[in-house]
Amino acid sequence: MTVVQNFNAKIRVGEIEHPNENGHFIQWIELYVGDVYLGRFDFAPVMTRPEINLLTTIAHGNRKTTLCAVVRCNLHGIWENTKEIEVQ
Repeated sequence: MTVVQNFNAKIRVGEIEHPNENGHFIQWIELYVGDVYLGRFDFAPVMTRPEINLLTTIAHGNRKTTLCAVVRCNLHGIWENTKEIEVQ
């Protein structure tokens, strides 16, 4: 029997708010759980904020997995950050 756990992933770009203007903005954020691609969120400059909250379900079994956010800034390219979580 596979049991799943609801999990809210909140992704915010940077320690301080990233610029969001026509010449400098976050274009998209992709989210992965382990090797599983969850989705891509596209942003427009000025009218959006590069932050997402995503409710997902993760198979459970007292194991660790990794959340990975890949972010693209139109000026500075691609950034990646990971966080290990334990699903209980």
